[in-house]
Amino acid sequence: MVDDLAPRERLLELARAKIANGKPHRPSHRLTNNRLAATAIATAMRPVLLKKTRGHYPAQTTALDVITKGASLPLDKALALEREAILELAGTGFAGTW
Repeated sequence: MVDDLAPRERLLELARAKIANGKPHRPSHRLTNNRLAATAIATAMRPVLLKKTRGHYPAQTTALDVITKGASLPLDKALALEREAILELAGTGFAGTW
């Protein structure tokens, strides 16, 4: 999510340099970033999470659910799913209004 840090006085200079260098090349995660892999990981991790948290901390299992469901969604839908889960966990009551 963060490619670099810059002091305020050099921000524009470094931003221009980053733009001039073009898009960074990142490895593909097609084999691991998909619904099948996410489901397998979730199946293995859910009992571990429940044992560690004894079911008292819903954020961990909710995060696992969001990751599992979001792995096969387009970015905007995955982020919306994450947002809804965060709002629900925070207890704001606004989860369905935005």
